[in-house]
Amino acid sequence: MSNIGQFLPGQRNNLPVFFPSSVSYTVPLTGKYRLTAVGAGGAGASALGGTAGTSAAGGGGGGAFCEDEKWLITGDVLTIVVGVGGAGVSGTALTSGTAGNPGGASSITCSARSIAMTAGGGLGGAGIGIAGTAAGGAGGTANGGTINWPGGAGGAGIVSKQGACCGGGGGCGSPYGTGGSGGSAAQNASGVSDGGGGSMRYGGGSCTGSVSNYKCGGGGMGGAAANDAITGGGNALTLVPVAGTVQQSLDGITRSRGFDSLFDPWRALSGAGTPGNNSAANVCMNGPGGGGGGASSDAHTNTLQGIGGGSGGNAETTSVAAGSANAFIGGGSGGSSSAYGTSQSGNGGAGLVSIERIG
Repeated sequence: MSNIGQFLPGQRNNLPVFFPSSVSYTVPLTGKYRLTAVGAGGAGASALGGTAGTSAAGGGGGGAFCEDEKWLITGDVLTIVVGVGGAGVSGTALTSGTAGNPGGASSITCSARSIAMTAGGGLGGAGIGIAGTAAGGAGGTANGGTINWPGGAGGAGIVSKQGACCGGGGGCGSPYGTGGSGGSAAQNASGVSDGGGGSMRYGGGSCTGSVSNYKCGGGGMGGAAANDAITGGGNALTLVPVAGTVQQSLDGITRSRGFDSLFDPWRALSGAGTPGNNSAANVCMNGPGGGGGGASSDAHTNTLQGIGGGSGGNAETTSVAAGSANAFIGGGSGGSSSAYGTSQSGNGGAGLVSIERIG
């Protein structure tokens, strides 16, 4: 297996090692290290309306972010736990909702250096099959680091008349602060409304449906998504998201997700929030937020979420199955609800831990 470090002269700093699963890690060289943990995202709820045709589902909360810089000695053993994303759920009974599962916590501990960092997972959203409010899941909380930021809350689904609506998933916390909240969705007339997913920095778009066919976009790295619109937010480089395209990142490489730099990658993410997509009459579907991604659409979902972003909600008023997309790394998944068909929410994004030698 090749390692990029073999081609670089001198001391090999700023080459982060990422851990997608739990493991014990032995420090190879004495030095100063940046330790980062992100909790897993919660899953959105799933709801079925039955003959009343009324249902709502809240989005899952985003995972927390925890970071510290520590002097470590060769041979120190770090115990790394990486949280598992909250499992998506299916609607199981008419006129009821199934709550989404919470995401697991990620942590880094080392008794020899008194290190005990924890980034909590986001909570699952609530679901209802009657008129009322389905709350989004709270974002995870963090402790033990010099930087401790919570994840963004999932968006709520609020329905007062026949229809279906879903909140978007929250984005994970980051060095920039609390993750962006998922967009909320309200419906007071026949039809559907879906909130966009939040990003690591900004909230997803929200919408209120007074007639059929309302829509809103996902969050973006550089700005919040607009409400009651299919546009997504721009990214940190002010690139404008365009439906059906992949945005170019800081290093000039065109990608749907990824890091812009080897140096402190958690602060180098970019990519645009995805525009919403209404691909069928009386149906409003919304793309996920975060650093790039793809929109979801009628009868299926697209899983190209950006890093740390939540996925958008997905609701249906017909017999077509409703399903929100899986989230990616720390983001919560959007809620899923159907007035007459079946529904299945996506999984929350898994947690992640990184260790980076910085001196």
